Amino acid sequence: MVKQFPSKKKTTAQAREGINFVRAIVEQSNCIFQEIDQHNDYGCDCLIELVEDESPKGFTVAAQIKSGSSFVSKKCCTLKATRSQRNYWANHSLAVVGIVYDPKEKTAYWTEISRSNHSHY
Repeated sequence: MVKQFPSKKKTTAQAREGINFVRAIVEQSNCIFQEIDQHNDYGCDCLIELVEDESPKGFTVAAQIKSGSSFVSKKCCTLKATRSQRNYWANHSLAVVGIVYDPKEKTAYWTEISRSNHSHY
């Protein structure tokens, strides 16, 4: 009899790499990174609060982070979204940014997505 075990998908590690990359940039800038628990993630992975001169500014944005080469081409990044996700971002009480992390280049790109009417970001 072959024993079966639960699987841990490689995409999980890749997603964590992107979140950790963004977290490192935010925290190195002395800003505040608040990760949203995966069980409560309905379209935003974290909240980022800006800090200036060691003083929190009370300005917070929500962020949706996507990681992987499937979101990156030579010309652009793509943040594919369903209609319900776009509606969620458009009606969010905070500005929402979409961040695409490219693991090959070890870099990330962002754009505001809460006020966009595009079918693909």
